[in-house]
Amino acid sequence: RVLRRAARYGLKLGIDEPFLYKLVPVVNEVMKDFYPYLQEHTSMNEKLIKNEEETFKKTLKVGQSMLDEEIKNAKDGKLGGDVVFTLYDTYGFPFELTQEIAEENGLTISREEFDAHMQEQKERARNARNTKDSFNAQNEALMNFTTPSKFVGYDTLACSGQVIALFKEGEMVDSLQGEGEVIFDQTCFYAESGGQVADTGVIENEEVKADVVDVQKTRNSQHLLKVIVQEGTLHTGDILEQKVDAKRRMKTTANHSCTHLLQSALKKVLGEHIQQAGSFVGPDYLRFDFRHFEKITPEQLHEVEAIVNSYIENAYPVTKEIMAIEDAKKSGATALFNEKYGDTVRVVTMGDASKEFCAGTHVNNTSAIGVCKIIGEESIGSDSRRISAKTGFAAYQEFANEHQQLETIADALKQKSIKAIDQKVISTMDSYKELQKEAEKMNNQILSLKSNEWIKDQEEINGFQVLIKAIKNLDGKAMKEIAADLKGKDANLIVFFYAINNDKVVFVSGVGKEAIAKKANAGTLVKSAAQICKGNGGGKPDLAQAGGKDASMIQEAIDFVKASIQSL
Repeated sequence: RVLRRAARYGLKLGIDEPFLYKLVPVVNEVMKDFYPYLQEHTSMNEKLIKNEEETFKKTLKVGQSMLDEEIKNAKDGKLGGDVVFTLYDTYGFPFELTQEIAEENGLTISREEFDAHMQEQKERARNARNTKDSFNAQNEALMNFTTPSKFVGYDTLACSGQVIALFKEGEMVDSLQGEGEVIFDQTCFYAESGGQVADTGVIENEEVKADVVDVQKTRNSQHLLKVIVQEGTLHTGDILEQKVDAKRRMKTTANHSCTHLLQSALKKVLGEHIQQAGSFVGPDYLRFDFRHFEKITPEQLHEVEAIVNSYIENAYPVTKEIMAIEDAKKSGATALFNEKYGDTVRVVTMGDASKEFCAGTHVNNTSAIGVCKIIGEESIGSDSRRISAKTGFAAYQEFANEHQQLETIADALKQKSIKAIDQKVISTMDSYKELQKEAEKMNNQILSLKSNEWIKDQEEINGFQVLIKAIKNLDGKAMKEIAADLKGKDANLIVFFYAINNDKVVFVSGVGKEAIAKKANAGTLVKSAAQICKGNGGGKPDLAQAGGKDASMIQEAIDFVKASIQSL
């Protein structure tokens, strides 16, 4: 907030470039006795503050124009709460900043109205939650069911359990056919949480068989299995064997462990400021979101991938411990900044590479991940980025696909193998660029010949030399180049070209300096012609281009151009 206010006053003083970041070394020096660690992060803090300045100044310029307009139209000395909220929600203006600007202009704003709009937004967000969350949060029968359910699936993918509750369309039932939900006294099925997807699999006994297609945690921390009964009928009290899809769990587990290694590698390469901002872990790929203020370079991304794979190759043992939360913090384990934890937490340690709070499933040794392949990196916000990756056989397939692409390129370049293919591509591109230059020279020569030929068709109108000509097989760019060449050779020349293609027409005009002095204007000529042909456009007095949508009106446009020149 302080940075934004300072940036705003900087703009008011005419300082258009970022400047606050330059004060970081000064602040560090002043505060070094109280915050000595700031000295170690000078460069990083400079980048963060500079980025914040640049981002906010762009936002401020756009939002300020809207605010100025609203201030101009304000009635009764008051700025509406809806305006204040829009500035906050769309442009990132803090309430206090808008209030400050409003007061500078003799206006007041209502905090109550702003808060009311904020509350409406929260309600909309609540109402937009998906069906699963809505069921878990609001279903009365489920909320009133408090019998404990134990998860025993960290170390086993099969167990038996007794049905303690069945639900059908939100109501508790004694028996179940078709689709519904089941709670066991104990289960080995992992419920979706912490970014990790739920397990799937089957539950069965001699009388009944059902597919488990999803698992969610209830408000009372039970694992709620969504099932589709394929055979028989489920009853409360039934004892069933539970079998998790082992292959799917194994892939998901490897991807989850890889996200921990990925965060560690990112901190090494980009800095200790890296903080998780969300994740997705499934059997097919992983996605890791994190706070960072600038694009990651290809070199940095390669280094991150190399570090992760070195962790995998080092075959670090992976330990999982239940610890008191204070002991876990003292141990150096990383926790999510805004996550709520209980008195005890589960700490997952991977050798010297990673130590994090985590309730997800993990491999027993990093070597079980196999290999990691980063498949994407992108921005998801002004200070947030996202990396996607694959592990195991899925990662191998990515490598294999890329190898196949290289072989295809090698074959197209008549190379026997992909060795040194990069140098061959560079050499081919250099040759292509040279050919482009030669082609451009030849094109210029052709255009010059055409212009020398076309100039013979000029006529005199009202003291001007005028060339009006229909053009075929040339685009607007080529037409402009010829017009520019011709008007440069004759200061009293007015060039007007038109080309018809699929009932549409392109107009290009060039006007020499002497003709401009006598009030001829290329922009006006093409705009007038284009408007007659139901189009629009324009340009500079000496060179302009426009387009029309109705070529049937071309003769009327040409007649108007001639008449316009005659009347100058």
